Amino acid sequence: MQFHDDDLLIEITPLGDWQRVAVLHVGSRTEVVVHGPLAASSEYLIALGRRKLARRLARAAARAGAAEPGLWV
Repeated sequence: MQFHDDDLLIEITPLGDWQRVAVLHVGSRTEVVVHGPLAASSEYLIALGRRKLARRLARAAARAGAAEPGLWV
């Protein structure tokens, strides 16, 4: 399953007893992936992926010396 949310592309893929949630920030082409059991809530894994992406974008902005991005969860 794939859908858009703001500047994000979110893809949920079941893998046996697990699910893979990929969150891609379209503007920067930065992707993070989280895995969880199939029984876990997809909303929880999406929120986890969004937080992980926000941290990665903030670290990239800090390394570049730019202001922090506006993607906060």
